[in-house]
Amino acid sequence: MLEVTIPILGDYGIERLKFAIHPISDTEAILLGLGRNMGETIQVVNDHGVERLHYSGCECIRKSDP
Repeated sequence: MLEVTIPILGDYGIERLKFAIHPISDTEAILLGLGRNMGETIQVVNDHGVERLHYSGCECIRKSDP
């Protein structure tokens, strides 16, 4: 599972999305399910010791748990 938190502008706050994924290697996974953007690949890239998630032209970083 992949959980993504996206800050939304205005009075809406934060949106949390959860996706089922299928790992195909140590650095890639496919989004499972039906609909828009499903079946696309997510890639983990190591940038000077920091893991970043690349998806659909966006770069995400892991936020530490509180």
